[in-house]
Parts: sequence; C-alpha cells; structure tokens
Amino acid sequence: MVSERPSCYGWCHKDVIRLAKVNSSCPLRAAAIAYAIGGAELMNQMYGNDEQAEEVVEHLNRVEAFKSETDPDKAVIEIGAYLHTINTTNRTLLQNRKVWKALISQMDLVELLARLPTIRKRGFLRCPVLYSWDPHFVPHLCDRLESLGAVLQSKIRPSRSCIEHQRWKNKSERFCKQLSRPKPVNEDILKALKQQLEKALKKNVRTTTKNITVIVDCHDLSSSYCSYKRFVQADMAAAVTALYFANASKNTKVVIFKGTNHQYLQRGTTLDELVNNIGTDTTACPSTRAIGFYLNPTQSEILDNDLFIVIGAKIDHENYTKKVDDLRKENSRAPKFAFCNLGGIPADRSFEYDKDVLLTSGFDDKICDIISSFSKL
Repeated sequence: MVSERPSCYGWCHKDVIRLAKVNSSCPLRAAAIAYAIGGAELMNQMYGNDEQAEEVVEHLNRVEAFKSETDPDKAVIEIGAYLHTINTTNRTLLQNRKVWKALISQMDLVELLARLPTIRKRGFLRCPVLYSWDPHFVPHLCDRLESLGAVLQSKIRPSRSCIEHQRWKNKSERFCKQLSRPKPVNEDILKALKQQLEKALKKNVRTTTKNITVIVDCHDLSSSYCSYKRFVQADMAAAVTALYFANASKNTKVVIFKGTNHQYLQRGTTLDELVNNIGTDTTACPSTRAIGFYLNPTQSEILDNDLFIVIGAKIDHENYTKKVDDLRKENSRAPKFAFCNLGGIPADRSFEYDKDVLLTSGFDDKICDIISSFSKL
C-alpha cells in the first residue's frame, strides 16, 4: 500500500498529518512511513545507511525504479519476480499484452473483476491479426479467474462472482443496435466466471452454528431481474443466496415453494440444478399463504430455528407479521427474520422498526454478509 502512494500521492490530508506525527521505534516501519510522506528521496536521506531498515529501503527503491521502467520485456520479468501491482506499473506499459498477462498472473480476483471492462475495452481479448479471440490471452485470463488458489487467496464473495457472471451473460444476450445482434462475449470467460462462483460458494462462506431455514418463493423469480443490479436474474440471485447459507451451516434447511407445494433442497444440489428447479415454477400467484401455513409454531422443526430467511421476487413482509409474533411467543430462541425482496421495495413504503426483522431490497455483493452479521446480533 505504501509503495503505491509515495510523497502524499493518494493519501488524505488527515492521513498525511497522522503519518508525519508517528515516531516508530522500528526502523523498517519508520522507513516505510518516510517513503509515504516524502517519497524515496526522504527515505534514502533518513534511512539509506541504516542496516536495520535495509530490507524495506531496498524494496521501495526497486519499486521506485520500476515505476519509470518502459521496456515491456524487462517489466514482465520484474512483475513476475517482485509481484509489482498495476498501480506501480508505468502507464505506457498498460497498452502491452505481455505486461497485462504478467499482472493478471498475480492479481487479486476482486481487482481482476474490476479490471475486466478495461481489458475488454483495450481489445486484449481479440487477436490483433485475425477477427477472433486471442488464443493465448483468453486462456491465460480464464486460468486465473477459475483458479482455486486465487479464489481462496482473494476471499472473493460468491455474490460478487455472481454479479460479474451475470454482467457478462447479460452482455451476451443484449442486442447491439449497430450490429443488430448480440454483442460477442467469449464463452470460455463466461464458463470461468461460473467456475469461480461455484468454488466461492464452497470455499468462501462464513460458517455458523445457527439453525437456519431458507424459504424460497419461486413465483416470478425466473422472469424477474434484481433491483439495484438490474442485469442480475432473480432466480440466480435467489439460488446463490440459498446455497450460501446451505453451505454456511450443517443445520440449514432450504425449502422451495411453488404455489401450495413445497420441497426440501437435498444436500449436494448444484447451482444449475437449483436454478432449473426454480425455473419450473408456473404458478400464477406468490406462495404467501402456503409459507404462512409452513411457519406454524406447533411444528417442532420450526421451533428449533434461530433465523428464517424468506427470498422472493416480491415479498411483502407485512403478510408474515402475525406469524413472526406467534413464533416469538412459542419459541424461546426468539428467532430472527430476514426478508429478501430481490425485486426491490417501493420507495413510498413505511415500516415499523423491529430489531429482529431485516428487510433487504435488491441484490448486491454484500447481502449474504449482512444477513450473516444480522443473525449474530
């Protein structure tokens, strides 16, 4: 972080003042602070001859020298050996494919997903000679996107991977006015993003010991899009949220409602299987009544729950108010309720505050973390 922001560049004024007042007894840390405040010149002046700070001084001087490097071949070697970031790479090199391949190899997945539009805009996915996908760049990018090691290292949220996958899928289905056909999207990248999502669902989930019941109302999910992230299909968002909590606890039950019928999700169900299951719903109205019957406080399996999560395209939580009150009276656990309205909540609605009821509108990359944190309050 310090190497990317020398001489006050990128720091808030208040942060610079705080750094300037720090008197560290550790030479390594003091050298880094000197670099952050005054750049390499101040650092070398104060700690250039300090043997205890030699490691940090040498590294930051190397970073400073790399920032002025304009030879692509030398830059590729430096990036591979010292893991330089895109923020310490000379801007003139960011038009070079080889440099980008080197940067991608060690780039955090969260940053890589944010850089995908830039990579596409600069034409790196296309072969410069033939009108086709680049046979070297695209596989290299896909390997990084679906790498299990990168998924674990970056701790990327499944919901973040879902959003990027849906963004690219949406682009492949959206028609371009000039071409009168869908915009070309590489299918290998789409598959790599799907693989990343599935691995994140298995590995990057915050585990809990809470007893959780996830209720999915399938009505209109397959034909709706999420509020806020309007390119994300509601059935995919519902499936990702349900599987996240199914993997978060061994005590999680996922119940799929279609009209008056319901079924329990089997352990080991894949993302595609769940999305396809949701898509078979043909009911004409929501399952509010059936879900209300299911939330009967006389059922022992209902009384053992700490958290109920109700997911749907259009969820009116007021229809469940009586059930919420009844369950609290009968259940010593005093369960919490989270209502996930993927289609959004109208802006003119007013709600009574309840510390044990969470309402979410739409879908974003933090929704699962928010519900997890809410369950622990």
